[in-house]
Amino acid sequence: MSGAKLAVGTTLLTICFCHSQASLRGGDTTHRAGGTVEKRIADLGQMIPPKEQLTPKALYDFHKAETVKWWPIIKAAGIKTQ
Repeated sequence: MSGAKLAVGTTLLTICFCHSQASLRGGDTTHRAGGTVEKRIADLGQMIPPKEQLTPKALYDFHKAETVKWWPIIKAAGIKTQ
């Protein structure tokens, strides 16, 4: 799982939110979400990943690792899209 070392408690929603914030700033990950947003995310039991995990490559690596991890389970269970 190359590049998919995320903090415990990090979810795809948190990563996508942080990635979208960086994208809105033209890829600039030097600024973090405001204190109110960070507090709300923490209240939900989530963590904002460090800035090195807020790149398009890191998001791709995370998606790839999750697919590798969950696909065999989904396939074995016979889960299909509708």
